[in-house]
Amino acid sequence: MKNNQNKKRAFSLMELAVGIGVVGILAAVAAIPLTRYIEDGKGNACTQQLAEINRATITYVSINNVSQGDYSSTVTENAISVYLGGKIVNTDFKCPIDGTYSLGTWGAGDSGPQDPTCSCSKKEITARLHSLGNK
Repeated sequence: MKNNQNKKRAFSLMELAVGIGVVGILAAVAAIPLTRYIEDGKGNACTQQLAEINRATITYVSINNVSQGDYSSTVTENAISVYLGGKIVNTDFKCPIDGTYSLGTWGAGDSGPQDPTCSCSKKEITARLHSLGNK
């Protein structure tokens, strides 16, 4: 008399293919939002760095009493590096989206320095910088 209870059952080729297919579909579905989250994170990092450059510029202008006429010649990447922990804009302090930061210009009249910009900037990054203010 044969004992069928000791017989091992293995997965068939079809069952393995279906299982691998399901795992592949789940991985593909998860990868789509993941890339968006990575890009959003880079945009947030760019916005935060623009805000830091903005604060460093405003601090430099305030401490050194920079006027409208002196702004473009005095406010440089090296000048504000003191207020960025010694990091130089576009050398040590780089945009995560491979953009290039530029220091703001003097606003119309006596409105003071304008926000810095980044060549990668999209409208939402600039809008977020304005919402951060000068905290």
